[in-house]
Amino acid sequence: NTSFTTGVTMELEEMTAEGTMQRVGDGEWNVSFSEPAQLAGVRLDFLDGEVTASYKGLAFSVPQTALPAKSILYQFILAADQLAETSDLQGTSGEDGVTLKGELEAGNYELILLADGSPSVFQMENQNATILFHDFVSDGASLVTETSQASEETTVSNVQSDNMETEQTEITTETVS
Repeated sequence: NTSFTTGVTMELEEMTAEGTMQRVGDGEWNVSFSEPAQLAGVRLDFLDGEVTASYKGLAFSVPQTALPAKSILYQFILAADQLAETSDLQGTSGEDGVTLKGELEAGNYELILLADGSPSVFQMENQNATILFHDFVSDGASLVTETSQASEETTVSNVQSDNMETEQTEITTETVS
């Protein structure tokens, strides 16, 4: 339940968008786009169920419910805020990190977290869109670090699936005030 800033690359059906995403607090987010040229300079602010889009001083608000249900950005925000409220996250450890799977109204999602708890990849089954995260900077206590009061427990038995060994991992996080 911490604030952070991260670079994002959104791979959508017909384009790739680059920008910066910031989680300011519970339910409060902003995203600024740098590429492609059509989106450069556009900023989206998510707060209290409203989205404000602004560009060069011009701004307008719409309810989050008016956003297309398929918006991968909006789905990630819903999933991340939902996961931030959970103290026990259960996922599958792999070479890429810990994979968390969940369900939203728009469908099933998969979020891969790196060893330090930062997001790496977010994708949804029913969408041809992916968000890749890079240059993650926590503005508060990290999700999983040596300094936070968090523990990582791995179950003893390995699960065999399609000739690939994975292990179930439970990440316990505590909010440090």
